[in-house]
Amino acid sequence: MARTSIKASIPTNKRLVIRADLNEASPPIWRRIEIAPELRLHQVHRVLQAAFEWQDSHLHEFVAPENARTGEGARRFVTGYDPDFDPDPDMEAELETEITIGELLVKKGDTLTYLYDFGDGWEVTLKLEKSTKVPLARCVAGNRAWPPDDSGGIWAYEWALAVSQDPSDPDYEAAMEKMEWLAGWVNGERWDPETFDLDAVDKDVRRSV
Repeated sequence: MARTSIKASIPTNKRLVIRADLNEASPPIWRRIEIAPELRLHQVHRVLQAAFEWQDSHLHEFVAPENARTGEGARRFVTGYDPDFDPDPDMEAELETEITIGELLVKKGDTLTYLYDFGDGWEVTLKLEKSTKVPLARCVAGNRAWPPDDSGGIWAYEWALAVSQDPSDPDYEAAMEKMEWLAGWVNGERWDPETFDLDAVDKDVRRSV
């Protein structure tokens, strides 16, 4: 096996937006896929099988074209089952488990060919359309305001919410004081225990990491 320039597979908040076109199909048959750059090619193979609704019952390989930017020649990436299958003297076979998709698709327009079922000869061109940033953390849904710090636990919190709604309750004044204190604890802003502000919470969550 030649070159095994694997980079550390540290999760990032980047996503590669890739268009996968089935070669020679007319009208076009294609998928647009967002994928993490740290996935290795054997993982990308599984993603493609799922996207194309194939059954992973045949051999496959990836071929990277010559790279004019780096001066690197064409490269071929195969499975560990038969790395010498249909050898090409101009392209040494490399294991697909030893390289990430992000090492091959770097700049917009970079391409990679996915070959599947050497009998039927399916060829798919993967083309990098863009690289996007996604948040490391998000809040996507929720319900009601969260009890502020030091609000006395769930029982004290719900007691204040309930009693403050009943002016006839002998503890109404105490409950209202508690409610005013709770509202002041959240930076003096208008505070409604029944309201969940998804946009505000999501922004805070994104900034937290």
